[in-house]
Amino acid sequence: DPRTSIPNSLTNLSKYDHYNKQLSYYYPTREKDVEQVIAPAFKIASSWGITYDLGYDMAQKRCASYQENGYPAGRWRIPTEAEIEYIITLSDRGVIPPLFSGDYFASSGRYYNNEDFYPQNPGPNFSPSGEHSVRCVYDVWYWGNDKIDEPNRFTWGDAPMQ
Repeated sequence: DPRTSIPNSLTNLSKYDHYNKQLSYYYPTREKDVEQVIAPAFKIASSWGITYDLGYDMAQKRCASYQENGYPAGRWRIPTEAEIEYIITLSDRGVIPPLFSGDYFASSGRYYNNEDFYPQNPGPNFSPSGEHSVRCVYDVWYWGNDKIDEPNRFTWGDAPMQ
């Protein structure tokens, strides 16, 4: 499990009350010791979910508040380095369409530049204070495939860790 075991309300997001619900149990991806972890099953945000030119803290908040296609906010996270490598490898093999072009944050705070990425030597560049893109992931293995009833209505879907 690449997520932290201690919930984080991401202070600036917890104050936003949507239908009497606040972000209380957000478990972001750990920044250390999970660079090579790939979740057993996850979804990646569509091209609608790409956000550009963010610092790392804002990228984390973007993923925490991201909602797409009935999968609620509070459950999305920044991918690990290994997850980004895996997605790019699938794209390079033609299994899935290309999803990463440019600089994208990994949960470690490092970023990958697709133009400089080579499968035999991925070479992540460290830049925690720089501005890059983020493409969030949703842990299907943990949350399942259940969708919220009103996918066009913003909904916090966070819950205590099971």
